[in-house]
Amino acid sequence: MFAALAAAFMLPGAASAAAVVQFNGAAGAIAPSYTFFGTTFSTLLGTDVEFDFLDGNAALKDSAEASPILVVFDGVVDGTVAVDVGDNGGDEDSLFLRLFDVTGQLLDEDTDTLRSGETGSRTLITAASNVAFAIIGGVGAGGMSSVLIDNFTLSGLPQPVPAPAPGGILLFATGTIALAFRGRSGSQR
Repeated sequence: MFAALAAAFMLPGAASAAAVVQFNGAAGAIAPSYTFFGTTFSTLLGTDVEFDFLDGNAALKDSAEASPILVVFDGVVDGTVAVDVGDNGGDEDSLFLRLFDVTGQLLDEDTDTLRSGETGSRTLITAASNVAFAIIGGVGAGGMSSVLIDNFTLSGLPQPVPAPAPGGILLFATGTIALAFRGRSGSQR
């Protein structure tokens, strides 16, 4: 159902083509997560994601209105992430986009502020290598604040995390054992 609710397109180019996800869904549609184009959108606290409206356009938000959006890539990404982040509320929100590697190390972030009484969105942009996931959110007067996201743009497509081939591991292990025995036999002379 949700695949029909989004539009994504590839821009012409080399391996660093861009994918744009627009959440053109029906307002009120709710699901535990939303996956499109090797990218899964869910919430950091495990609540549902919901389609709503921001500036008259469909957008994605946390249904419980208290959790940042967690974006997990199917592999790692080298490139730029941009997203429109906004709020329909009246309190001041400090917006953030943070990129992390597979170990949870913060790689880069971008922040901006929506002033009290201001509605709308800001485009947050950041770039890094070996990005495994992103967290998008806002902090308001009462702590974590629900934000809406739209136009999620990824300039580098997720690449599988390289894993050593079983034959390579066997060759490495055999070589290491051979060197160990050679070192022992040489020290006994």
